[in-house]
Amino acid sequence: MTEEILQSILSAEAQANAEKTRATQQAEGILAEAETTAQKIEQKSLNACKAFLEAEQAAAKSVAQKQYEETILSKTKEAKEYCAETLKNSENLVSEIVRRIVSGDC
Repeated sequence: MTEEILQSILSAEAQANAEKTRATQQAEGILAEAETTAQKIEQKSLNACKAFLEAEQAAAKSVAQKQYEETILSKTKEAKEYCAETLKNSENLVSEIVRRIVSGDC
């Protein structure tokens, strides 16, 4: 009977070791699969972020270009108005200078 108990214990230990080995292998497989999945997710996220960044940069560039063009048009208009006003004002000054020269009132 003692031998049967010892045999049963040895058998249980062997079975436990086999189960432990199988569980360890299964855990390693799950870990490897999880690492692969994590790498795929990381790459997918990286690609999505890169695409988002490029789209946002293009949109910002477009907005900046539009603002630049609007500013150039606005400032060109302001400059033309300023030049026209300055020219108009200079006509009076030139006329006054010419009048003084002609009349000898220098």
